[in-house]
Amino acid sequence: MQEIKVHREKLYKEVWEEPMSKLAVRYNVSDVALAKVCRKLQVPIPQRGYWARIQYGQHIARPKLPRLPDGAQEEATISPVLPRSRAIPDAVVRLVFRIHAYWAQGYRKSWADGARRLLEEQLNDIMPALVELSEAIRKDRLECERRNAEIDEEFRQRDLERARRQQMDSDLQNWRTALELRSLIAQVLSQASDEQKNAPGVARWIKWANWVASGNDPLNKGVASFVERYKF
Repeated sequence: MQEIKVHREKLYKEVWEEPMSKLAVRYNVSDVALAKVCRKLQVPIPQRGYWARIQYGQHIARPKLPRLPDGAQEEATISPVLPRSRAIPDAVVRLVFRIHAYWAQGYRKSWADGARRLLEEQLNDIMPALVELSEAIRKDRLECERRNAEIDEEFRQRDLERARRQQMDSDLQNWRTALELRSLIAQVLSQASDEQKNAPGVARWIKWANWVASGNDPLNKGVASFVERYKF
């Protein structure tokens, strides 16, 4: 293919009128090769994200074309290469953009060079799809967090119920012990004579037995304190 001579002022105008990827196609070179030519001629080029910001209505100042030192080269020769075009079989070169999200059913997740449009010409389709998919991912993450919270709460309630039943078994055993001990104390008092009741040993035993019964009785501090231990 025939070589193309380009002046730096013309190239400066062109690189700020359309994306480098599209301009490179017109010169039948890669955008990397075209960027090298711009650097050689000291032509400033848009930074990454420039065209996306322009698309959303932002105004970005364009740097001026700097003056060259005396004797510096103002033209460069562009040597076209066989372009990556629709004429090239897919088996030779075919760019593919694919999103690996196995769960995202119903969303488009793959774009590739086709007979009608190259991959870089589909960017306006890809970006909205990415936004839509990212929102779906966010909703899925929130739903997973909600389900995990429900599962955690279910396990917490199970543990709490298990602890309540253990507490109930303990309280029943202690209450029965207190009830039987008080019945025993009453039986001792009913069978003891007045003299025996006043005996120091018997009096101390009755006092001690009442203390043990009170310590075992789960209701000895009142109903409110008793129920509070069950954490309802």
